[in-house]
Amino acid sequence: MNPITLLAVGVLIFLLTRTPLWAKFKTQLLLIGGGLVIFWLVATGKLHALFAVIAAAIPMGQRLWSVVRMWPAVRQMAEKLTGAKPTANTGVADGPMTRAKAAQILGIDESADPKTVRDAHRRLIAKLHPDKGGSDYMAGLLNQARDTMNG
Repeated sequence: MNPITLLAVGVLIFLLTRTPLWAKFKTQLLLIGGGLVIFWLVATGKLHALFAVIAAAIPMGQRLWSVVRMWPAVRQMAEKLTGAKPTANTGVADGPMTRAKAAQILGIDESADPKTVRDAHRRLIAKLHPDKGGSDYMAGLLNQARDTMNG
């Protein structure tokens, strides 16, 4: 090997391992150097372009994996900031609701008039709305009971 090249490599290794300023940029220099080597190999025809794309995608895959592992913590932080609570069942009850069941949920008689239904719904939804600390399930159940009684 050429003595000048050997000396240059030795100085570079010394700077990368001993000097704090150079040590800070060690990863960047290695990535840039690796990219240049891959580019040179592709340009001279010694490396197929597909392998160059794969080599370039590896660092992005590592970063993507970090984001995937961090997702539950990000979701939990967003829930804390917005005050949202995760719910497993956010829909309404399964199956058709009968008029008797709707009246029982709203706490009224089956033959109640629309004004009584509206008042009972408003009273209960004020307590059980998701914005007031209630669940999506209960709000959906109340809405379904109101719709059943009104229609």
